[in-house]
Amino acid sequence: MRPVTPCKATSRSYRDAGIEGGSSHSGWRTMASRLVAQDRDLDTIQSMLGHADLECVDPYLES
Repeated sequence: MRPVTPCKATSRSYRDAGIEGGSSHSGWRTMASRLVAQDRDLDTIQSMLGHADLECVDPYLES
């Protein structure tokens, strides 16, 4: 039996809860979107997401 990765476990949790399309990145997108809605600066959001390049933050901000 192969071990379950954190990404697969998260996806399975979303599916078991009846949430379609949920993934390990869903939580990151929600956090980033809420921080933008609170007018937090993008440098702070970038740091919290752990990305060195600000362009990597864009996909998290798309609704």
